[in-house]
Amino acid sequence: MVLTLISSFFLAPYVIHSLGDHWYGLWVLVGTFISFYGLMDLGISSATQRYLAHAIPRNDSEEMNTIVAASLAMFCGIGLVAFLVTLGIVGFAGFFMSDPHNLTVFRDVIFIMGTGFAISFPFYTQFGILNAYLRLDYSSYITIGKVVLRTSLFFLFLSWGYGIIVLAVLSVGTDLAGYVALTIMSYRLSPWLKVRRRHFAYSKMRELIGFGIYAFIGQIAGAIKFRLDNIVIASNMGLAPVTHFNIATKLNGYYFGALNSMVPAPTSLYARYLGRGEMQQIRDKYLILSRIKTILGILGMGAVMIFARPFITLWVGPQYLDAFLPLVVIMGGRLMTATLSPAIGVIYALARQKFTAYLNLGEALANLALSLWLVRDYGILGVALGTAIPMLATRLTIMPVFICRIMELPLSRFIRELAPIMVLGIVVQVPLFYAVTQVHITTYWQIIAWAVGYYSPILLFFYFVMLTSNERLLFAEALPFPAAS
Repeated sequence: MVLTLISSFFLAPYVIHSLGDHWYGLWVLVGTFISFYGLMDLGISSATQRYLAHAIPRNDSEEMNTIVAASLAMFCGIGLVAFLVTLGIVGFAGFFMSDPHNLTVFRDVIFIMGTGFAISFPFYTQFGILNAYLRLDYSSYITIGKVVLRTSLFFLFLSWGYGIIVLAVLSVGTDLAGYVALTIMSYRLSPWLKVRRRHFAYSKMRELIGFGIYAFIGQIAGAIKFRLDNIVIASNMGLAPVTHFNIATKLNGYYFGALNSMVPAPTSLYARYLGRGEMQQIRDKYLILSRIKTILGILGMGAVMIFARPFITLWVGPQYLDAFLPLVVIMGGRLMTATLSPAIGVIYALARQKFTAYLNLGEALANLALSLWLVRDYGILGVALGTAIPMLATRLTIMPVFICRIMELPLSRFIRELAPIMVLGIVVQVPLFYAVTQVHITTYWQIIAWAVGYYSPILLFFYFVMLTSNERLLFAEALPFPAAS
């Protein structure tokens, strides 16, 4: 994730200024369309990971091969459907894009990216194997290789004057190289993997779909909340504002991506505890992860908001400062995300995702309605408000009660463990916010100096005072240094 952030730090402004607001807006819009292909997953990835993680402690090779066979068969069918959908979008693109030149480029890029995505679906099963074994190191190796290769190729070909069609070809080619590496790693990891014709059981496919359908509903909700915004803006304001709004969503996405990489929601780990009947371990690990993630989340969100204005000015230019308020609003709407997100793994491990799926869908529909209403008067800020308001409302009220109920965790304990951290984390950043508004920051080194100088003692305070000795031990053991062992 660090490598991805470094790559984007240099690459994003280069791509924006190389393509210009118009073509970069089209590139983002194509990416929005392609991101909807992930909905065809139907929740099968989550089901594959969960069922494999449940079977691995039993060393049941027959069951594991049956799960893999069912997953692979369904993903091959989904890949074919994805390719047909791509042809349909190419054929009907004229209904939502009138400019002939834009239309031609859009069709070419959609065909390339859509075909690449269709090819990717059968490889989702291999990702399920890696995640079930908790081999995030393998996934990281693949990601690192792809980031380095894609970034290098983007810089090279943009410097030669190529546009978004070539970027699409490079993206798909890089992904294909990653899938080859993924296949090799998954087979090395799974000596039991010997899929035969007898393993293709229709009953297992139905079981995976039955579990995954609510993950699918949750994916639809996520797509409405975070992907339709670009389409709402493009249809009401044009392509250039999409680029400005994308600055806000990109920074927001990078921050939460980094946070989730540091403190993930380990569905596979919870599923193993469940398989051994260790419910107390699930409760304990959730609270530990939530406390650590709340500290990192509140301080990190505050830092992003405080330094966002000078950072955007230095990163892409002062002409994009209209992205600052949407960024602050969206991050404010995700205030409780850091605290609650470790529960996602618990919800899926316990197969209790039905309620959250429908809750997220209702939240997403409210989001869409508010965005369509507010964009007319407030532009990209209105779209940000439409995203933030429903999200904050559900996560402050409904979700904590549900999470505590399924884990049989008293709500009073949940509040007692986490509320002081959140309140203190907000309060200690108020002086920094005031100080930064009084100075003129003109270099990245000033941002780094302010951040390191201010947050270092705060992090030490939270580490030694707000965390228990057991939590500090767990945190230390997770660090990739020999001294931690």
